[in-house]
Amino acid sequence: MPIQRIPHFDSSNANQWAVLHYSCDAQFGGTGFFKHKRSGYERISPANQKSYFRMLEDDASISGVPDAAYLKGTNNLFEMLFKVDTKPNRVVIYPSNLLHSGLIQQWRLVESSQDRLTANTFCIIERD
Repeated sequence: MPIQRIPHFDSSNANQWAVLHYSCDAQFGGTGFFKHKRSGYERISPANQKSYFRMLEDDASISGVPDAAYLKGTNNLFEMLFKVDTKPNRVVIYPSNLLHSGLIQQWRLVESSQDRLTANTFCIIERD
C-alpha cells in the first residue's frame, strides 16, 4: 500500500512513547527515524499535523506515490536521521510522534518462524 512506503507516526500525543521489542535477527531490518525534507518535521504534533498531511498530498501530486517497496533509507521525500539495527531481545523506546519506519529488507507472502517479529507496546506518561 502507498501509505506503507513512507515513514509514519503512531500518535501526535507528545506524552505517548513506543516500546519496540525485537525477537528476530538483523537480517530482517531495523527501524529508521526520519525527517520530512520539505517541512523539516521529525515529530508530528496536533499543531503541525494538518500541514504535514497537506504537504504529503502535495508531494504525491508533484512526485507521484513512492515506488512499491518498503523504505530502506533516505529518499527524495524523507531523510533518515538515525537507525536502530535489529538484534534479538533489543528494546527501543521512542516518542510515538517521531516519524519512523521498519527498514524491512524483504517482504515474503508466506509466514514462517524466520520472519521479522516484533512486539510493540505504547505507554502514556502523564506529567503534572
